[in-house]
Amino acid sequence: MSQTRVYRARLISQGDTLSLQQGGQTCLQLSWSAIAAWLKDEPATDDQLEQAIAFIEDELMPRLPPAAGGLLALPPELWQTLLAVSPVTELPLRLETVEGLFNRLAELAWGRPASQVGLPVDREFASRLLLIRELLHHGGFEGLCLDA
Repeated sequence: MSQTRVYRARLISQGDTLSLQQGGQTCLQLSWSAIAAWLKDEPATDDQLEQAIAFIEDELMPRLPPAAGGLLALPPELWQTLLAVSPVTELPLRLETVEGLFNRLAELAWGRPASQVGLPVDREFASRLLLIRELLHHGGFEGLCLDA
């Protein structure tokens, strides 16, 4: 039986940078504040989300190794961010669940009241969710697990 590959994502640089590591080697580093700079409003507008996603994709695509269905391991700080607003609490957290969170973020951008969506409206949350979603999509990850 083959073992599911797990990539390690760790926050470094005083919590502002996410590093994606494979086999102990860092293959990608991206700053939360660089993503948040595209999100001018709280909540972000639809155009701002699209611009932030385009920025993330431009950063990811040349450097992101293919995961071939593996899991992305996140540090506890990122777990707390996602699980605080996720309807699912079991591990691993599947791509579909993260996609559902993104859809709720999009609802905020389209003008639905935050009280109805149940998500934080701040740039930090939005930038973290966007990066995690794009890592899952473009890395071919099946879901997220907790980095012990």
